[in-house]
Amino acid sequence: MDRVGIGATAQRARRARILRIISRAACAGAVALAASPVQAALFYWTGDNNNAWNTTTGFAGTNWSSSPDFNNGTAGVPGAADDVFFYLNSPPLPQNLNTVLGADFSIRSLTFTADSTSAVTIGGANTLTIGIGGINVINGAGSHTLVTNIGLGASQTWTNNATNQLLVSGVISGTAANTLNIAGTGVFNFTNANTYFGATSIGTGTLKLSGAGGALVNTSSITLQAGTNLILDSTGGGNNNRLNDAAPITSQGGFITLLGSGTAGTTETVGTLNVASGATYVTLTPGAGQTASMTFGAAGGAVSFNRTGGGSVTFSPTGTILAPNVALVNTTVPANAIIGGWATIGTVSNTTTNSLDWATVNGSGQVVPLAAYQTLTANPQATDNAKADFSAGQVTFGQTQNATVNTLYVTGNSGAGSATGAVSQINWTTTDVHAVSATGILTIGAGGILCTDSGGTGHYDNKADIGNMAFIGPNTPNPVDNNLNYQGKITSSFFPTATTAELVVFTSLTGNLRIASIISDPDGTHKLTLVKSGPGILDLSNGNTQSKKTAMAFTGKVVVNEGILLINSANNLGSGAAATDALTFNGGELRTFAGLTPPTTQGWTVGTRGGVFTYTGGGNSVIDNKITGVGGFTYYE
Repeated sequence: MDRVGIGATAQRARRARILRIISRAACAGAVALAASPVQAALFYWTGDNNNAWNTTTGFAGTNWSSSPDFNNGTAGVPGAADDVFFYLNSPPLPQNLNTVLGADFSIRSLTFTADSTSAVTIGGANTLTIGIGGINVINGAGSHTLVTNIGLGASQTWTNNATNQLLVSGVISGTAANTLNIAGTGVFNFTNANTYFGATSIGTGTLKLSGAGGALVNTSSITLQAGTNLILDSTGGGNNNRLNDAAPITSQGGFITLLGSGTAGTTETVGTLNVASGATYVTLTPGAGQTASMTFGAAGGAVSFNRTGGGSVTFSPTGTILAPNVALVNTTVPANAIIGGWATIGTVSNTTTNSLDWATVNGSGQVVPLAAYQTLTANPQATDNAKADFSAGQVTFGQTQNATVNTLYVTGNSGAGSATGAVSQINWTTTDVHAVSATGILTIGAGGILCTDSGGTGHYDNKADIGNMAFIGPNTPNPVDNNLNYQGKITSSFFPTATTAELVVFTSLTGNLRIASIISDPDGTHKLTLVKSGPGILDLSNGNTQSKKTAMAFTGKVVVNEGILLINSANNLGSGAAATDALTFNGGELRTFAGLTPPTTQGWTVGTRGGVFTYTGGGNSVIDNKITGVGGFTYYE
């Protein structure tokens, strides 16, 4: 029977995480209440008099109850320190759910409870100013609409955990000091030209700007955390200025989607796209028979793209993405210039085939696929965007031969390894397959390896085969040779900083990649970080060989943005120094075929898209690493 031993540190970290996840909203409310100088009162809508918030006269008095369980009428109406709830669920109440303010109101927070299954509208010609408590839509709430104008009275979070969207058709206003954070699992749909000047952050969930008006015309910046969605939806009404043209977008693995109009072309201009740690996707879908375009970095000559450690971006092949202010790399041969080894264009998630390429920018400033690749040979050029497609069989480097390419594209069918012939896309001459006898180094200049539409089969000791596999280094035969060793070395000369290097590996759903070569630092100064993007598998386990669990030699970090990073030893994760984020999950999975005990000094951190650790071995795994971060983390055994 498999056993997983979890150390006390990890247990405490997970318990703390579970408590944080379960009671996040409650804790936030409690903290805010504790900080408030005035004790908040609770107001539950009853509507037993009429539909106006400000009603205080008549036989029924106000439309509010101080109790969530029965109608305990309030002496007055909500104020700036008070929390408002829709609604009291005590039949025949509530009534008059198509409400109006009747006057300008300031409140601390607005909550739609799980009992609020009937649609609520808050409208009228007045303004509802909301304070630090923000808006909360609890799971189970119905479809509600805010027609009234809304003022941001403080920096705040709006959380929707319901399956129904919250429609906001009033204008949201506010000063530059007040930021708006979107959270939860659900959707906020803004349909008016909002004028607030503060920053917009999507921590979790989805922000949609739709209709003829939906826009953030003044917001100073937009930030997307991993797995979040910013949707510019013109399918129901066109708008070619939904975002402030100068507002930068910082994406830590978010999804930016433009849905074009079906009656006219759709355009959008924004500031710089800052690609931060995580796998970012920019997708344009034109309306039928129409065009759709998005321009990054046009206003004031702002650069189109910036990139920080651990980040990657994939642009859709549909629509027109413009980058007028971009500095390409590998420009010695102009036809070989690309945005970087972290930027691709195409598809990644189709189950049968994915056309994925390195992204470049043409003479018109349009982001397009790289037009031509150089077939990888045993003597490549450093400027080559080399394609190893197995068209002429395996490319074999000399035992001690060093070679450099700009990028590496691995594809094609090397077949299944067999007892009589196990071939790869790339390998090294060796005098002893059971020792690391090949020491030649393949350097990736721009730091990018891409794998798609590969047709080989990976064999594993005591585990099921994996298809759509390509191979760098040995291809394990069938049955697996448990003494087969890694051959050759892989490194990168892409230096994001003066002391770091990065190797970014994209694997599409039809392009799993096994690297049975030793990933190493390029020199004594630059510590290499391995970044995994794309939904496919990156296999570092060498077929789950039992006797040759060779350590990777890189001393940086590991970032799993998407897909699966497959290992069978903690040594596969390199030998980085102590750090709280030695291993970062931005939505992907770490899977091990064997028991492992990672160094406890190497902390794991989890982004908003979450992370998964899967163990399918037969020994013990002791995960005593401290796990931190804001996302949920799952163990599978």
